[in-house]
Amino acid sequence: MSGQVVGYYKFKALQNNEFSDGAYYRGRDGKMYFGGVDGFNRFDPDNIRMRSYAPPVLINSFSVRQRPLSDFRADREIVLSHGENFFSIQFSALEYIRNESCEYAYILRGFDDDWVYAGTDNTAVFTNVPPGSYEFSVRATNGDKVWGDRVASLRIRVRPPWWNTTGAYVIYLLLAAGAVYAIYFIANERIEQRRRLLIESMTRRQQSDSYEAKLRFFTSVAHEFCTPLTLIYGSGEQLLSSYTLSPDVARHVRIVKNNAARMQRLIGELMDFRRVDTGHYEPRYAEVNVSELLSSIADNFNEVNGQRRIDLRMSLPEADVVIVSDRDALEKILYNLVSNAYKYTPVGGWIEMTLLHERGRTTFRIANSGKGIKPEDIANVFNRFEILDNFERSAHEGRIMRNGIGLALAQSLAKTLSGEIAVVSKTGESTTFTLSLPEVSRDRIVGTEAQAGAGVPLPEAEEETRTEAQPHDEGDRAVILVVDDEEQIRDLIGEILGGEYTVLRAADGVEAIDILKRRRPDLIISDISMPNLDGLGLLRYLKENEITRYIPFVFLTFKTDVEQEIHGYELGGEAYISKPFHPKHLLAVVHRILTDRQSLRNYYNSAISTSDVYEGSTIDADDKKFIVQLTRTIEENLVDENLSLNFLCDKMCVSRMGLYRKIKEITQMTPSEYIRSVKLKHATHLLRTTGMTIQEIMFCSGFNNKSYFYREFAKVYRMSPKEMREKER
Repeated sequence: MSGQVVGYYKFKALQNNEFSDGAYYRGRDGKMYFGGVDGFNRFDPDNIRMRSYAPPVLINSFSVRQRPLSDFRADREIVLSHGENFFSIQFSALEYIRNESCEYAYILRGFDDDWVYAGTDNTAVFTNVPPGSYEFSVRATNGDKVWGDRVASLRIRVRPPWWNTTGAYVIYLLLAAGAVYAIYFIANERIEQRRRLLIESMTRRQQSDSYEAKLRFFTSVAHEFCTPLTLIYGSGEQLLSSYTLSPDVARHVRIVKNNAARMQRLIGELMDFRRVDTGHYEPRYAEVNVSELLSSIADNFNEVNGQRRIDLRMSLPEADVVIVSDRDALEKILYNLVSNAYKYTPVGGWIEMTLLHERGRTTFRIANSGKGIKPEDIANVFNRFEILDNFERSAHEGRIMRNGIGLALAQSLAKTLSGEIAVVSKTGESTTFTLSLPEVSRDRIVGTEAQAGAGVPLPEAEEETRTEAQPHDEGDRAVILVVDDEEQIRDLIGEILGGEYTVLRAADGVEAIDILKRRRPDLIISDISMPNLDGLGLLRYLKENEITRYIPFVFLTFKTDVEQEIHGYELGGEAYISKPFHPKHLLAVVHRILTDRQSLRNYYNSAISTSDVYEGSTIDADDKKFIVQLTRTIEENLVDENLSLNFLCDKMCVSRMGLYRKIKEITQMTPSEYIRSVKLKHATHLLRTTGMTIQEIMFCSGFNNKSYFYREFAKVYRMSPKEMREKER
């Protein structure tokens, strides 16, 4: 017995593929009998022999993606592209006895590790075969399923893609070498560039430090001019307003006063430049009529136009142009640009001012005739470092420098407003400065109350700024405490205010506190920077003391930054007055503050201070509190059947007659009428704000009778509840 299992079927002379259970028999001669549904089979096991014939195998066809190759030959190598790696091979055994029983085994050497036994399937399918050379081999059994040793072979080569070829790898190698060289070159270049940038950065830092030191020095020196300028300007104004002077003397005093104001403007410009440069300037947006602003700036130079025969040309839109911007910053920018144009316009020349407003941008164009600016100098027009260096060189050489920090300030302010200034110059002909500002949302407009009295420009007009107060007796005069470390400033303010008020003087915050312990002034005017205790410290002391916290406080100081102003207002300051100040400006601020305080005293001392407004009528505050409480009680008990006059008397703790008189006096209605009006108002509210039915609203409002509800509703609103709901929709 070989132990081999061989299968036989109906097509191999069996009566059927199905046999009956237990229908078998072995005869004495060794023959085997098996019964089935179509008869029985008999055979002698000793007579069954397996054939040893090994049939040859032929490879019939080769298909790529289910498409047979037309010129296929098994003795030639099959060459495929990398995209043709899905193929099938069909083969067959040359067995003429029971060919359908032949089984096959195949292997693709280089792709398969072992033989693949496919049974009687004579097709081998391969997918995703990687690039490379392969050998396909196949063998078969004979009709008795005896494996033979005859093998058919086929050579197959799948070509790699172009990027995976030897040539490609050579290119890759060359590219990699080039990349390494490029990286090396770029790295060296960047190191060199970083070194240059470091040197430039150090140079700029040194230049910036030098610039900051110079600017701090100029600012500090300018700040020291504050007191002398205040005295010069204030004294000049006092001479002009309080004394009768001869025309020549008055003209010379006016020249002194005007030049003091000019110095104040130049110093303020320097201080503004430092604030903008250090990032401490915050724009205060408001509506600005730029047509009017440009015209007013041009009016300041009318006298110059006549003296130097300058032809001024204005080109403005017919309608006024109103934009959202910082008026103070915009005025400084335009003034500096116009002033610069007048500086460099020769006698008999021309200046042209143009305003354009289109496509969300506002453009100002200031052009003037003259020698122009050299192309190599245009880049330094706004350069702050170059300006200070030129200023320093000019001062050292004893020359007057005409180009100050005005243009640098204008450029810095323009950037703060998200705008830009461009320069175009034709040498020997003209120069044009163009300011372009983007449109600003109205949401950025801020209130101006906090700015009252702060940074007000010195008035040039001579007319009165307020109604002069009548002289007071010494006992009736308001008392004003002036605190400043400069004695001459104290004396000047005392002279300005002494005609109407009693003036006390203190040299610093400590001395002021000593005076406050003996006498309580009606107003305090104080400098900020003082020895021992400064103005902010004095104000903090006042607000922490219950007795002195209500005394109004005015800061008298040189130009401050926004943060300092805000801090002063947060501490409780009333106003800021900049040095040098106009005497009438000082008087106007003092008069306004004291008048407002007196008005408040009169108000709180009168009976009207206890009044309030309820539903459009002025009533006593206690009456308003009573009616509000009564209304709340009614609304909380609308659906209560016990809601009545007696119920309200108990809730309000008042007699029936007292409640009747109180309601009648305040609302001109009887208690029942007022209760009904509250119910109807509640019903109206539900009609407008809910989706409840009218029936539900009627019950929620405390009405039990439908006809009564409709009748009373129509009396008040001249329509039915349904009509009101439809109207609201």
